[in-house]
Amino acid sequence: MAFAETAIGKPPSKIALTDLNARLLLDFLDHLEKVRGNSVRSRNARLAALRTFLKYAGHHDLDALGS
Repeated sequence: MAFAETAIGKPPSKIALTDLNARLLLDFLDHLEKVRGNSVRSRNARLAALRTFLKYAGHHDLDALGS
């Protein structure tokens, strides 16, 4: 089962932008390193991708990002 699906109990097709909070994202990054064995470099690449995605999404759905 995928990390987010296990963590929040929703299949990937049902995950909304509002489900992606700081705690979930930090837990995912830790999961990459500790469980999946990814390097710090790979973890940081995922973090950069997440930041880029959230910035993009914020420009298209401001209400979803909250305050």
